[in-house]
Amino acid sequence: MIGTLYRVALFGESHGPGVGSVVLGCPPGVAFDASFIQTQLDRRRPGQSAVTTQRKEADLVQVLSGVHKDVTWQAYFRKGSRGDEFSKYPTLAEVRHVWQEITPLLVQAMENAGKEQLSAPAPRDFPIPDKTVRGAFLFLAFHESYHVGQMSYLRKCLGKDGLVG
Repeated sequence: MIGTLYRVALFGESHGPGVGSVVLGCPPGVAFDASFIQTQLDRRRPGQSAVTTQRKEADLVQVLSGVHKDVTWQAYFRKGSRGDEFSKYPTLAEVRHVWQEITPLLVQAMENAGKEQLSAPAPRDFPIPDKTVRGAFLFLAFHESYHVGQMSYLRKCLGKDGLVG
């Protein structure tokens, strides 16, 4: 770890699949410009001059977490969260409404999906052995239901209404 106000941890290895950093201590609401970081990476891109390495490696900025719509967001569920932070989330009624709108569309899409579509390679890699659309769908359905169960359990412990029904 480097720093005291902002703490930075680095990971990965040079010339490996990726290197990255985790920045801790960044408050919510800070403008974040990934294109600025990309510009800085492009300045030192390999093969641009005789003094840079001639390797052909693409340096591409990817923000994996903590930024939404170019602004840093608060870690709402961390230790020490304040209750007023939760007002930024949709209400239970809003979540139920969207769920009721989307569920029939998802069911219809799955019923209309043919064997060829479901057997196609998944559009993204998930940590599962079945790398097809079918495998990705099953993984996501299980993964999301797991989190719904966690939220339901937490709501019950807090004496709140259930998520559905």
